[in-house]
This record gives sequence, C-alpha cells and structure tokens, in this order.
Amino acid sequence: METPIAIVVLVVGGFFLLLGVGAHNADRHRRRTGAVTPGVVVDAETVRNTTGALYDVPVVEFRDGSGELRRFSHNAGTRQGPTMGRTVQVWYDPRDPGATPVIDDDGVNRMFKVVFLLVGAVAVTVGVVLLGQALDLW
Repeated sequence: METPIAIVVLVVGGFFLLLGVGAHNADRHRRRTGAVTPGVVVDAETVRNTTGALYDVPVVEFRDGSGELRRFSHNAGTRQGPTMGRTVQVWYDPRDPGATPVIDDDGVNRMFKVVFLLVGAVAVTVGVVLLGQALDLW
C-alpha cells in the first residue's frame, strides 16, 4: 500500500519541480534575449479572474529603446490595487514589438518559483523516503 502513495508523491513532486525549473528558465531566457527598462505604474485596470472575483492590475508606461512611449497592463493584480507612481523594472522584447511586456521585478512571480521548487523538492524527498521504506531499502 505504501508503494503507490510513494509513487504519487514522487510524481507530484516532480511536477512541481518541473514547474519551478521551467519558470526559472523562462526568466533566464527573458533576461538574455530582452531589454529591461524603468517603467511607472500610471493607472489600474479592474479585471475579473476565472472564478469571477474582481481585482486590480497595474497599468504601466515605459519608453522602449527607440524612445517610443508604450503602455501595458500587467497580468498580476491584487484586490488592494497597485501603487500609483511606483517605479518598476519592465522587460520587453525589442525584436517582437507585439509581445506583451512584463514587470521584471514582480515578487509574485518570484514567490511562485520558490514555492514550486520547495514543494517539489520536499515532495520528491518524502517520496524517495517512502519508496525506500516500502521496498525495504533502509
């Protein structure tokens, strides 16, 4: 009975590790291929998430490498609303003007990466211990 549980814990842990590593690699790729520039939160936009809850996302303005003023709304928001006038680091792809920029210093994205990596590492460790006990390896 312990073996199937250990395998499920290992699979779930591996899934979380893959999510964390994937997010980390996406950030590294973004930093290598894009440009980072300062931007300012100038407005808030109220959106409805998939569960129907309303929350506010920041609207950010920044100047790209050619000096053009660009404006976008960031996908991460809170019910409290963004802080107007806050300076943020914006990542954008100068080779693809249609690509949506992102706030580069977004703590929420960093937190998710860390949580995914930690949960994955703990689950894999627990799964290995459980599997070792089930197979009487120690």
